[in-house]
Amino acid sequence: MEPTGGNLKYRPPRFLPVSMVKIAFVCVENAGRSQMAAAFARARAPAGVDILSGGTLPAAKVDSVAIEAMREVGIELSDEKPTKIGSADLAGCDVVVTMGCSREDVCPATERREEGLAHGGR
Repeated sequence: MEPTGGNLKYRPPRFLPVSMVKIAFVCVENAGRSQMAAAFARARAPAGVDILSGGTLPAAKVDSVAIEAMREVGIELSDEKPTKIGSADLAGCDVVVTMGCSREDVCPATERREEGLAHGGR
């Protein structure tokens, strides 16, 4: 991702057709950050980019603060549900963005970091 005009834009590798690009946003509960990031990606990514959002220990519902924050920018999250995501789900992803889940026992995406396939949040 490159900053451009204050916005982050994903540019798929030139050798992959956009319709084949798969991006996952992962955090532990999949109730806030990963839901928000995936929603922004869906709103901005070119048609055909597959966006996943999941958590390793999903919460019962999306956090109400995240729902309200996204509503303020015109994106509705109230119908979204936290989803479990594991190593098998991430295996076919071109990019895995981890958000605060850096412990291997909680986040299967951390094992991919060594391969340079995961780009982590804090």
